[in-house]
Amino acid sequence: MRWKVLSMFAGAGGLDLGFRGGFTFLGKHYKRTDFNIIKAYDINPRAVETYNANLEPVCETRDITQIDPSELPVADVVLGGFPCQDFSITGKRQGISIQRGNLYRAMVAVVEAVRPMVFVAENVKGLLSANKGLAREVITNDFANTGSGYRIYMQVLNAADYGVPQRRERVFIIGVRTDLRGGFRFPEPTHHRSGGGPLIPLPRWRTIKEALENIENPEVHARLLNAEWDKRRPCPKWKRDRPLDPDMPAKTVLAEQTPFHYKHERRLSVRECARLQSFPDDFAFMAPKSKAYRLVGNAVPPVLAWHLAMAIQNFLKRSVS
Repeated sequence: MRWKVLSMFAGAGGLDLGFRGGFTFLGKHYKRTDFNIIKAYDINPRAVETYNANLEPVCETRDITQIDPSELPVADVVLGGFPCQDFSITGKRQGISIQRGNLYRAMVAVVEAVRPMVFVAENVKGLLSANKGLAREVITNDFANTGSGYRIYMQVLNAADYGVPQRRERVFIIGVRTDLRGGFRFPEPTHHRSGGGPLIPLPRWRTIKEALENIENPEVHARLLNAEWDKRRPCPKWKRDRPLDPDMPAKTVLAEQTPFHYKHERRLSVRECARLQSFPDDFAFMAPKSKAYRLVGNAVPPVLAWHLAMAIQNFLKRSVS
């Protein structure tokens, strides 16, 4: 069985790469899944160029709010990391009160038109508390009442718990069409902060040093794709401009603020940030340095996405067998 996937707000393709699988990160191969991405959309031409250069060339530069539902293909799964700036705790927290915060409605319209068996919506953890919790209530109700109805599952996942060398917490909203049997279960963590676990021992979180030490040598680093870095000097007022702790996973990799290397007196390169996001080294970001950083920082870590994809794949196999 190959499940057809439609991707909205696809960005550079981190979520989609994870759902497709077939890549290697830090020596571990993440096998191909049973998902086949048939169409993807994003409004950013650089993101679309990057997506098509690294995955199947199925991504179009389109404003999702302007797509006629009749144009959309039949799909079993719809993916979408709808823009999150207005739900982030670092922003003004206007949430659903302004236009960008309402972009989730474009995804609701797609789900209503396509009626997939499952949809996946991703956003920042701040979504849960935006508008004093109203944003969460409105968004989940809108998704739940779409078409013939969906059972909604929502959980915050920390990328570090799944082998990504970054403490990146994101909320995932999974919608399961009500005619499907059984309940969905989010993937169990594969790593743990202390190396322990509630029931069985787990490997410790992957650290920054583990992710970057084999490219510390400047000559080795220079041979990698997207090896350029931001030349700005540190600002004493910014905590993020302190050198990274090599023995911990990174804090959330952002689109704007690039942290400083733990060993070299410079900011991390685009490729080093991509490593912390769990992109494979052969994934090329087709953009100038500043825009490439943004593509990396806005992405879903592919390794985290792969674990979520496998959980959804297993659910679908149980539900339709």
